[in-house]
Amino acid sequence: VINDLMNKKYEWISPGTTSAIRSKNYPNLFQKSATYSSLIDVLHKNKQISGKLVDFSSQIQPLFKELNTQSLIIQPIFIKKKFWAYLCVHDC
Repeated sequence: VINDLMNKKYEWISPGTTSAIRSKNYPNLFQKSATYSSLIDVLHKNKQISGKLVDFSSQIQPLFKELNTQSLIIQPIFIKKKFWAYLCVHDC
C-alpha cells in the first residue's frame, strides 16, 4: 500500500543553499498524484532513483529546479521488507 503523503522532516544543507523544507512544493514531494506516482512506484520496489535533472520528465523537473538541483539520488529505506522512508541527496 502506498502512503498518500510523505513529508520531509530533516535536511542538512551548506550555507547559501536553498532550503527544501522551506520550499512551498518540496514538503509534499511524494503526494499521491499522477505527476509523482512513477517515482513512488520505483521507491516502493526498493529501487534507487538517480540521474541528472535534464534526464527526468518535464513534469518532475520544475520542483527540483526550484532548489537549483543539477542531479540527485533518491534511495528508499526499508525496514523488515516494508518501505519506511527515503534519503534524497541533491547536487545543487
